[in-house]
Amino acid sequence: MSAPYLYLITRNENDHVGYDEYDSYVVCAASPEEAVKIHPSTRVGNEELARCLYFNESWYFVENNGRVDTEPADNCAGWTSDIESLSVENIGQAQGAYMLGRVICSSFNAG
Repeated sequence: MSAPYLYLITRNENDHVGYDEYDSYVVCAASPEEAVKIHPSTRVGNEELARCLYFNESWYFVENNGRVDTEPADNCAGWTSDIESLSVENIGQAQGAYMLGRVICSSFNAG
């Protein structure tokens, strides 16, 4: 298996980014399709931060006990549900597979 890649994920310039929302992030993933399904608030090893899971074309909150909410979250912790509109740019290769799924940095517009 080759080393995974680093992707810059950016919201569409026509997508109004308000207060308490993310506008972009860098993530380590095996593919662009996987990269956009990793939420920018994801912090491996830090369970205190909001966790969101993407499936069935929507984001869902994951509770501290590991249960997934039954209703989709329209704006899951300040990120868009329209992953098709996101810009994905491969910006390099990661050092190793241990980085998979990790958000390296993110841009959050605090309000």
